[in-house]
Amino acid sequence: MESALRAQGYVGELQGRLAAALARAERAEKALEASAYLASLYRDCWLGKTVRDLPEAEAAYVSANAAVVAAALAHPAPAEEEKP
Repeated sequence: MESALRAQGYVGELQGRLAAALARAERAEKALEASAYLASLYRDCWLGKTVRDLPEAEAAYVSANAAVVAAALAHPAPAEEEKP
């Protein structure tokens, strides 16, 4: 009985870690998309094309990047947590 409860606790812990990892991955993906979009706008500027939403793209990148940094600081990667 005790081992079953311990196993349930371990499964719950793993589910929590998985959910946190998926949330970090989603934030990182959004930051990557914002970065790629901003890079394409910078490229268009460099090529002399008219770019209308550069400030919005820069703001989106900054906020997405800040979310990734905040998540990384709040929840370190498991490899960093479990050093002997």
